[in-house]
Amino acid sequence: HLQREVPEMSEKVGAWLSNASAFERQVTKLQQWVREHSGKLPKERPKAATAEDKCEHALAQWLHRLRQKCRKGEMQEDDLRHLQREVPEMSEKVGAWLSNASAFERQVTKLQQWVREHSGKLPKERPKAATAEDKCEHALAQWLHRLRQKCRKGEMQEDDLRHLQREVP
Repeated sequence: HLQREVPEMSEKVGAWLSNASAFERQVTKLQQWVREHSGKLPKERPKAATAEDKCEHALAQWLHRLRQKCRKGEMQEDDLRHLQREVPEMSEKVGAWLSNASAFERQVTKLQQWVREHSGKLPKERPKAATAEDKCEHALAQWLHRLRQKCRKGEMQEDDLRHLQREVP
């Protein structure tokens, strides 16, 4: 009776009756979202207006929390393998989480090295880059541009901002 009157309850009651853990249910939601979006992973959308955007934002936040738990060594290996098996698009990300450095930290290291090799100057965008060096500079400049946009939108993690400031003053 309650399920008919309150449609959201249907999903809740289904979860209560299921033997699946909260983690497995989230993996299933992620799997469905990725399938519906041509293999793309969700991104954080703090100003999400539609239900679809809110769902994407919630999944992206869940993935962010998983990454943090993984970095701290708080994730079960079985759960990570389950995530990789059920959502193959996550394999590379999970691999990066398991390495000591995140993708963000690897980019910061590349930027740090580039700045050191160029007398403290930040990279500039070079859309017509011909050499490998110019292409590297262009890629780093684009990465910084995306970070600046995320920061303006309030989408940057404070830990990441502090790490960037500390490593590339």
